[in-house]
Amino acid sequence: MGAKPKEWVLSDNSKWTAMQVANYVGIGHSSAYHRLSKSADRDIVLRKAENVKRLGGKRLYVLDDGSEWTSTMVANHTGCLLSTASTRLGTYTDPTKVLAPPPYYVTKGRTVSAAIKERMYYDPLGHWALLNKNL
Repeated sequence: MGAKPKEWVLSDNSKWTAMQVANYVGIGHSSAYHRLSKSADRDIVLRKAENVKRLGGKRLYVLDDGSEWTSTMVANHTGCLLSTASTRLGTYTDPTKVLAPPPYYVTKGRTVSAAIKERMYYDPLGHWALLNKNL
């Protein structure tokens, strides 16, 4: 027999488990658990995100201008990392913030400068090549 899931009593005296909240709202189990542990207000715990829809297994975010974007679409459009795109969509609904180009240090490229290449400890093949090198 498994343990009985914890139930929280909300402001309207209804009892909810984290899994019930997750299924009702359409969020992850850990997000539902976090909501339940932080507040007992029914409106806060059971609040659905107005700007998020489901498109198959992906989240489709609606921005303030009415356009719909997934994190993959934002990453391809802006050239930023997928993690950056999903963070922007989860945080902002303003299209100027979500669709802004990545910061200069990301667009500058991920190449190694000549000064670093000349340093003694730089190894372009990784440290395993040094360790496995036959002497």
